[in-house]
Amino acid sequence: MSNKKNLPVPDFGIIDEFKEPDYKDLPKLIQELKKEKGFTILAESFLPEEVLNVADYVDGELVDRVAEIKSPNILYCGENIQAEVIKDEYEDKNVFVPEIPLEDADKPLKEIYYTMKYEFPEIDDIHEEMNTAKIILEDVKIYAYHGVLEEERKMGTYYLVTVEIEADIWRATRTDEIEETISYAEVNDIIHREMAIPSKLLERVAGRIINKLHNAFEYIESISVKITKCNPPMKGEMKGASVQLKKYFY
Repeated sequence: MSNKKNLPVPDFGIIDEFKEPDYKDLPKLIQELKKEKGFTILAESFLPEEVLNVADYVDGELVDRVAEIKSPNILYCGENIQAEVIKDEYEDKNVFVPEIPLEDADKPLKEIYYTMKYEFPEIDDIHEEMNTAKIILEDVKIYAYHGVLEEERKMGTYYLVTVEIEADIWRATRTDEIEETISYAEVNDIIHREMAIPSKLLERVAGRIINKLHNAFEYIESISVKITKCNPPMKGEMKGASVQLKKYFY
């Protein structure tokens, strides 16, 4: 009698992700990749019909079309010189040019598919690199009434408030519209309103400012608030005593 156990036979086949897709599935797969990775396809009219069918824009003034495209990635199917013009004029776009041979009937779609799937990193990684920006209001000078001692809350003194907001506001670099960013004026108003409410602790004031800012604006990744009390009632000579809070939003 054999003592050998029936062990599973290892499968050395190709992982599904790296199997070559059927040609008939390529149009659907390309449409899915456009949504997943944020691509818009531009194509010149001399290319095979299979390419034109998956393109978002065909011929015309393709370079001028880019201004109205919101997606961060352009797949340009055509002459390299036009793709280089787009790269120069629209630095916020990632431009890719698949090598499309005209003699092979099913090759064009394969090149488009593989360029989008394997030659470009995940869209989330690109957003992490290019979208974070800071809005900073530095040393906003306000006379306010805060302090543990009742006398401090009655007499008041000057405070300096610095706010740093990290946010995804990259669209404003293209649209030039205030709705796509964070208004300095609104941030300043929130700072003044919260500083006007007397509190014992600056930690409390800073926390209120952070919460109000987060509720007021979208796409915020982090908020830092530093409040400095000028001429605090303590021994020794100093410019001020500060509290700084930073909160991350995921």
